[in-house]
Amino acid sequence: LPLTDLSTADADPVWAPDGNGIYYTSIDPQSSQMRIFKIDLKTKAKSPIAVMEGSHPAISPDGQYLAFVSHGKDSSALWVQDLKTNTPVQITSGTGMDMSPRWSPDGRFIYFVRYLDDTNLDERVTIDDRPGIWRIEWGGSKILRQLTDGSNYDLFPVVVGKNLYFSSNQKKQDQCLETAGRRNACW
Repeated sequence: LPLTDLSTADADPVWAPDGNGIYYTSIDPQSSQMRIFKIDLKTKAKSPIAVMEGSHPAISPDGQYLAFVSHGKDSSALWVQDLKTNTPVQITSGTGMDMSPRWSPDGRFIYFVRYLDDTNLDERVTIDDRPGIWRIEWGGSKILRQLTDGSNYDLFPVVVGKNLYFSSNQKKQDQCLETAGRRNACW
């Protein structure tokens, strides 16, 4: 059952925690920028959500916050918008590219992919380099922690229960998943 039309390239769909809507990225017809929208599954009404350009939406488990990526000229950063006040707060910065945010089930952490190093030695950081998985604490100290070292192509972090899962292009090196604050599940 199609929920959007083919007039724009819609991407990055995620379910609202209450199951009544889907957040996704699309081109805003008024500004021609990538924006985050929500479609109400009952009415099929489409409404812009993020107050600025953005992609890769992730909704907190309580439905109060929207984490997303905003792109600059040579980098991208994670932002979190309070959906009640519409106030956005930048939570990462730097010269790297931060992508694919995902909330922990308790809403305490945001896991994401970070392209930080020029791993292919072409003198710039792009999606052709090898990213790592990172997390940032939300609502408290905003402590940033690197979870994988970028020696592999690690993408799409998802937390289920206390386990972190992600896809990885392994290069015959030890790699570990983080579970409940401890490094384990190594291969």
